[in-house]
Amino acid sequence: KAKLNLRYETSLSTPTSTVDMADPVTYMTLHNEAVKTRNPIAQRPYSLEKIAMTKDPNRNTNVFPANDWYDMLFKDFAMNQRFNVSLRGGGKKVNYFLNASIYNENGILKEPLEALLDVELNNKKYMFQSNVTAQATKTTKVSMKLNMQIQYQDSPYESTPTPFYYTMRANPVRFPAVLPAQDGDTFVRYGNNVSWDTGATDHNPYAYLSRGYKELYRSWMTASLNVD
Repeated sequence: KAKLNLRYETSLSTPTSTVDMADPVTYMTLHNEAVKTRNPIAQRPYSLEKIAMTKDPNRNTNVFPANDWYDMLFKDFAMNQRFNVSLRGGGKKVNYFLNASIYNENGILKEPLEALLDVELNNKKYMFQSNVTAQATKTTKVSMKLNMQIQYQDSPYESTPTPFYYTMRANPVRFPAVLPAQDGDTFVRYGNNVSWDTGATDHNPYAYLSRGYKELYRSWMTASLNVD
């Protein structure tokens, strides 16, 4: 008799650990203390007014930004799904096994609210397997095996380590992640500014994530015929 088997799985993907980052106000306060420790008469990088205004929940966030870059770019976890169906059966002359699987895997990167393109990380895989064996004669067995796979992958233009790298380095209070739109804009204005302590430019990780996306399509099939 034919036997049908169905299986559905859902799983979570999450980092085993994350780096604890200082909040913007603590960041400025400790930065000031670090500079003062090295040079007591040096000018503070952040004025007391900027620190006080950044604490104000009613502040102008374009003038006094406070970015949690990691929270803006990464989810706590991602949901993944897997579905499998198989059918087997046969008789004295012919036996068969058919199997089909679908995988749907998602990354923990968030899609920016302002993004014009889908930049989330997603991987879909479709697999099909067929094994058929027939007893052609009393002494001869013929078997045919077929395997086919199709894979679709969508991902940000920048590889995942790049936005993560800039997330760990970006200044949380130097510029807003996104600037206000102006009349006639057909693009998103991302904040950026000249930096004096992290290189020529302080990269905006939110903008890096929004640069675009890549699509990958792969398919392959193998077939074999054996006579024993």
